[in-house]
Amino acid sequence: MYKFVAVIFAIVAAPTANAAVQRVDFTLDGPPGAEATGFITYDDAVVLDGEAISGGGICSGPDNSIDYEINFVGGAADGVTFDNASCANPPAFCNVPDFSVDVNFFGCNASGFSGNGTSPNTFTVSGVDYIFSSISAPAPASPAIPVPVLPLFGPLILCGLLGVIGLRKLKK
Repeated sequence: MYKFVAVIFAIVAAPTANAAVQRVDFTLDGPPGAEATGFITYDDAVVLDGEAISGGGICSGPDNSIDYEINFVGGAADGVTFDNASCANPPAFCNVPDFSVDVNFFGCNASGFSGNGTSPNTFTVSGVDYIFSSISAPAPASPAIPVPVLPLFGPLILCGLLGVIGLRKLKK
């Protein structure tokens, strides 16, 4: 009986997942033979369309980023990685989901290199400019799992059924 009640409760009380952690991938182009790739993650339940993921640079708002990272390949900064632990100020990722205003990072220091946003969509690492060349549309960082949902009459029928079974048990 307890197993039956537990299964019914699990079905009725199943949460519906409407939001997911989003991941945006980006690429920066530097001087010939140098580029950088990276990502930023955020929760789309907290950051609504048209808002900024964080309030760095010309963006406004709190830092709602979960994680971010920039990896440099080629050039003087080859192998350098900046992440949220090595950047002192919140990044600028304005206007979710198309990021049409600004994408940038500020106050970053790692492996003897420093990086800072100098103008919208331009990140300068130790005097070398990198331009954000591609930004992917947000995609869930983890796939959403569909949850079965009962219509309103489903839980009512289940409650009635539990009541009938309970009354039968009391009569015995």
